Amino acid sequence: MLTRASEILEVPEKELKVFSVQDTFNNNNTLSGCLCRRSDHRYGAIVLFTINEEETEQIIWATPKLHYPMDISGRTHWPKNVIDVQAYEKLDGTNILAYRYFYKGKEFTTFKTRLTPVVLKSAFGDFLGMWKELLTEDKSINKVISSNPNHNLSFELYGWRNPITIKYSFPLKSALLFGIERSSGEITPRVKLSDHQATPSLKTILFKDFGDLDKLYNEIRDEATEQNAEELLVEGFVFYVKSNSGWRMFKCKAEQIETLHRLASAGITKQSLWATAINAHEDTDNVTIDYYLELLKEEYDEVKIGRSMVRIEKTLIEVKDHLKFVKKVNERIVEAKETGLDVTKDKNSFMRHMSKFFQKNEMRKVGSIVLK
Repeated sequence: MLTRASEILEVPEKELKVFSVQDTFNNNNTLSGCLCRRSDHRYGAIVLFTINEEETEQIIWATPKLHYPMDISGRTHWPKNVIDVQAYEKLDGTNILAYRYFYKGKEFTTFKTRLTPVVLKSAFGDFLGMWKELLTEDKSINKVISSNPNHNLSFELYGWRNPITIKYSFPLKSALLFGIERSSGEITPRVKLSDHQATPSLKTILFKDFGDLDKLYNEIRDEATEQNAEELLVEGFVFYVKSNSGWRMFKCKAEQIETLHRLASAGITKQSLWATAINAHEDTDNVTIDYYLELLKEEYDEVKIGRSMVRIEKTLIEVKDHLKFVKKVNERIVEAKETGLDVTKDKNSFMRHMSKFFQKNEMRKVGSIVLK
């Protein structure tokens, strides 16, 4: 399963997560497959391999990871030959993707968050309950889904019942953001989708003149920043830029939001996450993400943990891989000692012995463990 998903999505197996879950929206169909964590257009994409133990192979393209148009040095990198530019208000909530799959000749519609194959009740919020509530109350959701059979649809679940940074004045809403073509994963802006006007409105800017994209971007960013002068009212905007290769999306956040995110992410450093994951493995051989989160809750609040979920999950995977590697190295160290080799007396001979059991590109890591 992992090998095939790796081939289909063209990512290493370590960036995939195997799952088997029940689809509570469709008679508890059991969906099994792999979910991708690569932080690009494949972010959250899944490959279904079995449905109720019946073999299949279906690719589900999901909400891609958004990035800024500038690199670490601050230089912007826009697509070449831009032919259209649009901007939409960036909402501050939980992303919900509506997607379809086939089983025994029938098509089923279900929903997922970014890094889950279906919407679940989480330790950070009952997303399943809230979304089912909105599906009952807001008829526009199912209407726009049925009107766009060739697209998976990206929605935002937001309001003060699902608090993150922006303090909304209403309890809960859903907004259609954009579509993802089911066959290709290409992005389709909201205004290009059928019946988009039936869903709750979203602040939209359709630019007629977009000659200087840097100037345009900074003007919109300044506008969002100004709106937050007294209190946090908006997160920012998302730029949709079309070139000959299709649409691409870019984040454009208000300065106040960027500052908050930097402070929040700094609250849980990679070093702290790594140390906690190591400690977790001292307690049990089977460290689940839930157990890892329980340990983190001893030091950090749920808001900071929620904002760091991608880093948390990635660190746990890295630590597991690291500990497996260390175990393998330690087993070879014991064998080397039994043959009379001593790294403290003859480092070169010891490392030559170790090189018999590891790839050339692994030897630096072996050295860091052996010589620590």
